[in-house]
Amino acid sequence: MFILELSLRAWIHTEENKRRTLQRNDIAMAITKTDTFDFLIDIVPREDIKLPGKKEGSMDPQIVYQQQLQQQQAAMLHQFMQSQAGANPSIWPPQQLQMMQHYQQQLQGMQPSSAEGTQQAGQQQQQQGQNQSRGVDV
Repeated sequence: MFILELSLRAWIHTEENKRRTLQRNDIAMAITKTDTFDFLIDIVPREDIKLPGKKEGSMDPQIVYQQQLQQQQAAMLHQFMQSQAGANPSIWPPQQLQMMQHYQQQLQGMQPSSAEGTQQAGQQQQQQGQNQSRGVDV
């Protein structure tokens, strides 16, 4: 009953906007318009709630969401890299090295041209790590 009532109210908002597709912001508006669903206000993200008369710009909400996810991943990667700064890279598994390099390249905006480039870069970093552990300068 609860889900049915919330869905019906969200569909009303969808029809007011002359759309045929139910979106997350429709559910958010259904929650804000009814006192019955006040307990859900804290659960529904504020960025999904569009206030009437206020335009949010031309950005698609899904693009905004993906950008936020990428920013969170970048922050987590940066934090991980800082915590692992003192660790010896030669003891890392090759898959982890390749994954770290791939994420670093994505963050810097440099996409590898092929899988070979990523593998070669991983092998080079492994060799450098082994040489450093042996005391050999490259």
